[in-house]
Amino acid sequence: MARIGVIGVGIGILILAGFGFFTPVTPNGYTTPQLNDLCVAGYFENAWVALGGKMMFGQNWEQLIKQDCENLAVNSGIIYLLGIVGVIVLILGSVIRGPKILPDPSSIEILKERYAKGEITKEEFERMKKDLENS
Repeated sequence: MARIGVIGVGIGILILAGFGFFTPVTPNGYTTPQLNDLCVAGYFENAWVALGGKMMFGQNWEQLIKQDCENLAVNSGIIYLLGIVGVIVLILGSVIRGPKILPDPSSIEILKERYAKGEITKEEFERMKKDLENS
């Protein structure tokens, strides 16, 4: 893959991670990492309400909240992993050398090669060289 292609892939991955990081997922504007932070800090109920769930009381409500928080942790992990992979791919694309493109030989080089092979005489070489230099 060409170097520019690797850099493009890295930028694309970073854009995806950015969308995952900054896109609100709740009606009140919380993003996935923000909700995960609420869960990690121990504010399970606030995360549950932010997700749009109503406070429930009964046997399973704590288990349901913790299950949602675990899902948020996985989603946040994927977002952060995408960001890390994007940075790594971008760095690799910057470091890896692309295929070497040889420049087309100049007219003078072709002329020298023809003279070296004996295809043209010295006089022809000098005359053609002057013509090329003057044009």
